[in-house]
Amino acid sequence: MGRWYKYLSYVGIYTIPAGNVVRRFINLTSMAKERVEFDWQTLLKRIRNTEIIPVIGPEVHTINSSQKLLYDSLAETLAKDESISPNSDKHNFLKVNLEYLKANPDDKKVLSNKLKKLAAVPPNRFTFNLEHPLIKLARIKNFNFIISITYDNSLHNAVRWVRKGTSRSIAYNTGEHETLHNIDYESIENTTILNIFGKFGLSNKPALTESDVLEAITTFNQASLTSPNNRFIQFLKDRKFLFIGCNYKNWLSRFFIRTISNKKFQVGDPPKDLFFGSDFSRGNDESDFESDLLSFLKDHQSSIYPGKSLDFVDMLYQELEKEEDQIIEKEDFPSIAFLSFMGSDKDGNEVDRKKARMLAESLRDKGLPVWFDEKEREVGNEISEQIKVAIRKSTVFMPLFSKTACEQDGYHKKEWKWVDSQMDAYPVGSPERPRLFPITVDGSVPRVEDYFPSVDEVFWTNLKDGDPNSDAEEFKKLIKQLITAQDGNA
Repeated sequence: MGRWYKYLSYVGIYTIPAGNVVRRFINLTSMAKERVEFDWQTLLKRIRNTEIIPVIGPEVHTINSSQKLLYDSLAETLAKDESISPNSDKHNFLKVNLEYLKANPDDKKVLSNKLKKLAAVPPNRFTFNLEHPLIKLARIKNFNFIISITYDNSLHNAVRWVRKGTSRSIAYNTGEHETLHNIDYESIENTTILNIFGKFGLSNKPALTESDVLEAITTFNQASLTSPNNRFIQFLKDRKFLFIGCNYKNWLSRFFIRTISNKKFQVGDPPKDLFFGSDFSRGNDESDFESDLLSFLKDHQSSIYPGKSLDFVDMLYQELEKEEDQIIEKEDFPSIAFLSFMGSDKDGNEVDRKKARMLAESLRDKGLPVWFDEKEREVGNEISEQIKVAIRKSTVFMPLFSKTACEQDGYHKKEWKWVDSQMDAYPVGSPERPRLFPITVDGSVPRVEDYFPSVDEVFWTNLKDGDPNSDAEEFKKLIKQLITAQDGNA
């Protein structure tokens, strides 16, 4: 299957379908020699010293487990819904937005809300996957301040799942420089993500067309020239930048890079100030590079990875895993739900375990991270510290009720008892107090108070045979409640 690439002018979004695996392998092999030219040593040193600010673009915003890009999917869906015909073989996100606004000149806020809704539903909704490039980037602990040139919540969701409760997102509105000036950058404690072109669905208007993007870059550049004492401008002054998944076209790219980095291009060799893990290929020929732009960047203290953005993220992650310092987040990830179920009954049957596995897989398919541990534990064993930490990090505790689980003892009863002790220890409304989302998997509906005496409120889900596919409406209600719980806990 051939590969087709289309630029989005100025921010350079284009599709990267999965393509032919053999062709990809041959391409990667042919570039192996070139890759050694990338200055990994300097980049890793700068990351260790927290000198790097990553600028993350749409080329690493994939959907599901494929390499299809979110913004290509949004463009295709919006074009289909609004009967917008592409000007060429592929839909272009910014151009589709422009065509929509030509027909609806006063509906920019409506368009922004449409795109927000499209980004929040399958298949576009961000899917929790340990191998997702955004999750890998979120696990790099030394990336404390991140600039995003996209408009959705995927990157923020990845960061808050990895670093629960320690992240915030800021959307910059073109021309409103006070938004950035009022932040004390030198004492930032939480991971901060700046959406430099705005975000979907907010009161401010994101830069959704090519002219909007140009205007945003221009006004930002003016601020750096006329307001040199702006805190944000000062914060950027001595930083080094790593552009990941950002593709640029020639002269405007130089303008954008110069504006973001807030420093003159310097001719010469290392030390490098700018690093690029972004695709520079165009057209249908993967070897056809923007030679003029590449030459310019290489001549001006830039180190360029000669491969695909997704490959760069994989290699960066692998290199940082080798570091002696704990740069990669190693802890277990927080989950939206901790599944507590009976393993084997007294006769060795594993009916509940199979239903729990089915539920966990269905939730993960919807992009919801779930703690599901299949290890068999002895009834007499005390609840482990690992399990306690996993429960604390989960947004909700989800006990699976069945007649057998209620009648027989098991490790699950120890989990239930411990969760009840935590509900008793913390007042209602406290973030430390567990939230109960019980699931019945065989139609039985026991009194939840018999097992959780300290419970104040519950959200019941009745999956009569334990199969989410058989109880679609009930499962849909559960998904909605979990998303609400997750958003309320962010």
